[in-house]
Amino acid sequence: YEGPDGVPAMPVVDDEHVLGIIGRRRLQRLGRRRFGSTRAAEVMAIPPQAPVLAPDDPLWDALDTMNSGGIDGLAVAVEGRLTGMLTRDSVSEAVRNRAAADAARRAAGA
Repeated sequence: YEGPDGVPAMPVVDDEHVLGIIGRRRLQRLGRRRFGSTRAAEVMAIPPQAPVLAPDDPLWDALDTMNSGGIDGLAVAVEGRLTGMLTRDSVSEAVRNRAAADAARRAAGA
């Protein structure tokens, strides 16, 4: 399952404070028939499986956490308040963009 905007994971929040993460893999395992009768708290990944990241946490550690936990994303928060999401897809896109920019700089300098 992928959300309407292609979002692989969404935070579950209460008054801007992160409670957990729901990712597409968990929704796939749940099955569409059970969506209407299942509450977010029943399927969300919570700390420590899905820790809340700080903006300056190491990217490699976050990727390792996602891989080892089989989760699709992690919330990023400052003082417990959601500021963003880190997903496998966002990391892949950032790496692709960085590689393209580096290639363009090398080509311009050649």
